[in-house]
Amino acid sequence: MKAGTGVHMTPAQLRAWTSFLEASRQLEHALAKHLKSEHSMLHSEYEILVRVDGAGGRMRMGVLASRIVESHSRVSHTVARLEERGWVAREPSPEDGRGYEVVVTPLGTKELGAASKKHAELIKQFL
Repeated sequence: MKAGTGVHMTPAQLRAWTSFLEASRQLEHALAKHLKSEHSMLHSEYEILVRVDGAGGRMRMGVLASRIVESHSRVSHTVARLEERGWVAREPSPEDGRGYEVVVTPLGTKELGAASKKHAELIKQFL
């Protein structure tokens, strides 16, 4: 560590860390731009569709919030936007009837499929 910098990393560690940050931000920007311009979809909406679809098409709200590391309130607002578009529905949990599950609709599956091809291509370009 160079004296007076306040950074507790070696120069090599700092370069690796800042390179990672730059690459991850560039990828996030490219993905968000594609989703917004081509599919009128926010990246947070896409992530919810991916997570729920990958869990068999339904997932409890609390589990979803913990998986995407967001507050229950933020997830609820995002799910509400997806519901308005007909891409997901909220249904009472068949396990206990107290909680709700997010369920991807056929239209949501179609939209996810349309967005996923280019999304995957962009990720592969960055890997």
